[in-house]
Amino acid sequence: MRKPEDFEDDGRTIASMEDVERPSLMGALGRVRTGGQRPETQQSKRPVYAGQDEVSGEHRRWYILGMLRAALMIGGVYIIAFAVIILLLLLLWSRLG
Repeated sequence: MRKPEDFEDDGRTIASMEDVERPSLMGALGRVRTGGQRPETQQSKRPVYAGQDEVSGEHRRWYILGMLRAALMIGGVYIIAFAVIILLLLLLWSRLG
């Protein structure tokens, strides 16, 4: 059996986790009570990336409709598959009974 190699830390930082905060359950409950708005002191700072463009309202609407269409198609596939399974089982039970 092979002995596990000793781990040696070389001190390099792969990803800095200094700005990552643990989400608070009480903060989420507070936002529910206030209608979804965060308190002024806890507003998140959205990073702005180079080359990032704002999405217009029309594009956002098309994105939402596209996601809704995809979700409905996936749901439809599950419903059709479930119906086919039920029909096959009914046919099988009617032949055996």
